[in-house]
Amino acid sequence: MNTITATFDVSRDQDRVDGTASRQWATRPMDERFATMDDLITTLRDRTERSTQWTTKLADLRPVLSDAGTLAFDMVNQRMQLPTNYAFSQICAEAGAPASYIRKLPDDLAVKCLQYGMKDVDPNREVGVMTTRSNNIAMLRALTGPKYGRIWDLEVAEAVKRMTDESGTRWEVPTAFLRPGQENRAVEVTKESTTLYAGDRDIFMFLVDQSRPIEAGLLPDGTPDLYFRGFYAYNGECGGVANGIGTFLYRYVCMNRNIWGQRGFQKISIRHTANAAARFVSEALPALETFVNGSTAGVVDGLLAAKRTRIARTDDDRLAFLLGLDFAPKAAATILGRVIDEEGHPAETAWDFAQGITAFARSIPHQDERTKIEAAAGKLLAEVA
Repeated sequence: MNTITATFDVSRDQDRVDGTASRQWATRPMDERFATMDDLITTLRDRTERSTQWTTKLADLRPVLSDAGTLAFDMVNQRMQLPTNYAFSQICAEAGAPASYIRKLPDDLAVKCLQYGMKDVDPNREVGVMTTRSNNIAMLRALTGPKYGRIWDLEVAEAVKRMTDESGTRWEVPTAFLRPGQENRAVEVTKESTTLYAGDRDIFMFLVDQSRPIEAGLLPDGTPDLYFRGFYAYNGECGGVANGIGTFLYRYVCMNRNIWGQRGFQKISIRHTANAAARFVSEALPALETFVNGSTAGVVDGLLAAKRTRIARTDDDRLAFLLGLDFAPKAAATILGRVIDEEGHPAETAWDFAQGITAFARSIPHQDERTKIEAAAGKLLAEVA
């Protein structure tokens, strides 16, 4: 099975819609895209082997003009470090200067501004520095706290590849996409279609098991209610981006890489503190390994339980149930109408009510309020499960 065989009705936009992968796909330039895990790892390994990290005094980081007349930084143990855009922003923050403004200045004036901003820094303050050499030029990639717990991008990518290869499951870049009003469309994995990314400060990988659908009961029209497994893993080795994984079931991925019908979402996020590397090994990796190798029976059983658990039989029962969840009468009426629109019948089961509440939440413009309402649907399903 190379593509998703089930036909989904786009109007049935139930459950959670996760735009995390979509934002990555929409914003990554071509030089940050990789068609295969092997290509990604090869690039990360080369970069890691050329990288060096150490602790130094912030005062020893001196803005200077390079021989070519461009902004660089002179250090005690390495000279003429050219900064990446992200490292430049970190340095500007230390100097109390807005990076967006400094970037617009001529290099000689930018150097003077940064020199002035850093002249009063604590002479004893230490910072963590990471550089990468390319063509005998040292590139300053990160300026962090002295206790920054770096998890290398290469470590994360290699761990993901090892676990997926050993799982016996074909974990891959999603290649079956759904367009509104159309059937599923299969695409080749290219730099344009990939969901594997690595920039100068972070990585992001989105992989799916799209060849083995999981049946969770039936849809109202009698067709199988199919889910697939997916996960994304991310990391930043330069500061500003945590390490983490998100695992879930989903119904389909659309052409914009939005993940539709997401269920059973679980996330582990690790900040790059002093013990970050140890937590990555002891927490994140075992969680991901369990998911790529393990059974999804618990999640599926929860979905089936929600579809079997009858809550209301009459309109009065339905209204009373939603009022008991602290929904206003007008909101409750809207939710009950959404259930009929999406499920094709009045709300009866916990599943029906959860779908109506989630659909109602999508009409809320304010994120905080929308998240609160979505949480009510999630709590309902969790209690049933």
